[in-house]
Amino acid sequence: MKNEEERREEKSEVYDRGTSDLHSMVSHLSSAYPNTKFISIGFSMGGNITTKFIIESDEKLRSRIIFGLSVCQGYSATNSVHMYHDWENSRRAYNYVITENMKRLLRRNYDQAVAPYVENGVVDEQRLWSSTSIVALDELYNRRVNGFDSLESFYQWCSCLPLLDNLKVPMIFFNAQDDPIIPRSLWEPVKVVNRFHLLPTVILSQKLASHKEDVAFITTKHGGHLGFLEGSSFAPKSVTWIDRFIVQMCDSAVRVYGLK
Repeated sequence: MKNEEERREEKSEVYDRGTSDLHSMVSHLSSAYPNTKFISIGFSMGGNITTKFIIESDEKLRSRIIFGLSVCQGYSATNSVHMYHDWENSRRAYNYVITENMKRLLRRNYDQAVAPYVENGVVDEQRLWSSTSIVALDELYNRRVNGFDSLESFYQWCSCLPLLDNLKVPMIFFNAQDDPIIPRSLWEPVKVVNRFHLLPTVILSQKLASHKEDVAFITTKHGGHLGFLEGSSFAPKSVTWIDRFIVQMCDSAVRVYGLK
C-alpha cells in the first residue's frame, strides 16, 4: 500500500478523500503570509478531511492553526458502509444522487481522472459507470486509483475517528440529530457521557475522554445535513443559523487562542 507522500506525488490531481490538497494549500498560504494564523473549517466529508489534516500536520503548521471546526461529518467510513443502503430518511436515495454526481465529475475530467487508469487496467470502465452506490464507486475507482489492496484498508485510511485522541489543536465537532445522511450511530462515539445544555435546542458535550478540555462536541435537535435554515419554509433567510454560529465561534476563538 502506498503512503500519503507517494499518493501526493503520483495522484495529486485525483480527489481521494485524503489531506494532500489541504496540506498544499495551507502550506502555500503559510509561506505567503508568515504572520497570519488560520481557522480550519470543514463541512460534511470536508470535516473529516479537516480533522485528519490538523492531526497529521507537524508542530510548526499546527502552531499556525487557532482552532478547527467540523460540521456534519460522519467520522468513520468503515462504520458507515452498512448504512449507505438503508432507506431510513431516504438515505439510499441520497446515496444514489451523490454517486451520480461523483460520476458526473469523473466524466467531466475523463482524460485526466479516468482514461489513464482504464488504459493501465486499474479501472474497469464499464463497471465504473454502472455503479449506483458510494460503496461500489469506492471499490471500482477510489480505492484502486489510490493504491489500496482492499476497500476496508481504504476506508480505514479515510477515517478520522481512530485518530481523534491525537488532536493537539482546539476543535469543535458539530452534528444535527435529524441529519438524514449522518445518523446518530456515526457521531455517538465522539460524544461524552457527561452532557449539559448550552441553549434550548443545543447540547454541548466533551468527549475524546474527559482529558481533552479543548475539544467539544455539539448537537442540535434540527438542522438536517448542512441545512440549519431560519425563517419560513418557503422563504428561508439567506444567512443560516450555522453561518452565524461559525462567525461567533471564530470571533471567540480569536479572542481566546489568537494571541497564544
